[in-house]
Amino acid sequence: MNRFVCCLLLGCSWFTANAIHAENSPHEFSANVSILSDYLYRGISQTNENFALQGGLDYAHSTTGLYVGVCF
Repeated sequence: MNRFVCCLLLGCSWFTANAIHAENSPHEFSANVSILSDYLYRGISQTNENFALQGGLDYAHSTTGLYVGVCF
């Protein structure tokens, strides 16, 4: 399990380090990934005391102010 987490973190750090950004574009995309030790809600484990993997994608358009985000 620890090997999987280390590989996942290393892959995510490589992805963010190699992101391409256009300087004059009004479009902005971003993504995030979280690895959590246990997800608790009111003291009850929602992940059967295992780790939880969460992520999200966001899009923003600076000219119109439009912002859309999704979590999974």
